[in-house]
Order: sequence, then C-alpha cells, then structure tokens
Amino acid sequence: MATLDQRFEDALKLRTKLVADVQRIQGKKEAAQATLKAAEEACRAKKIDPEKIDEKIKQLEDKYEELVSRLEEEVAEAKQKLAPFLGES
Repeated sequence: MATLDQRFEDALKLRTKLVADVQRIQGKKEAAQATLKAAEEACRAKKIDPEKIDEKIKQLEDKYEELVSRLEEEVAEAKQKLAPFLGES
C-alpha cells in the first residue's frame, strides 16, 4: 500500500498534468475560435452571411447540377448532329 507521502506526490503529479492539459486545451480552443472568426470574415467579404452558409451551399450545388445537366444535354445534341458526318446512326 502506498504511503501517505507517495499518495501526496502522485496527487501533485496528476494535478500538474491536469493543469498542463487544461492549458493545452485552452490553446486549441483559442486557435479554433481564431480560425472560425477568419472563416466568418472570409464569408462576409464575399457577401455571404455565415449563419446562412448551408443555404448558400445548397444554392451552389443546385446551380452546379443544373449546369452539368445542361452541358450533358448540349453534348448529346452535338453528338446527334455530328453522327451523320461520322458514319454513326
């Protein structure tokens, strides 16, 4: 069984480790907050409300899908028009 002095030393070591862990976690939190602030400022600079970023992403995805579909249609139409000249049916 550990002596009282040993238990005291173990408790001090653990406390020191926990203090260091708290400081490390606080540093990570501050870095994350700074990154978030920079991302929000970048959004605002592009006239996008950070609170509505999901809506903007959805709009962009919808527009991208629309443009890809249009491109596919135009390519299919061009292929069909060129088929007689390429000996294809």
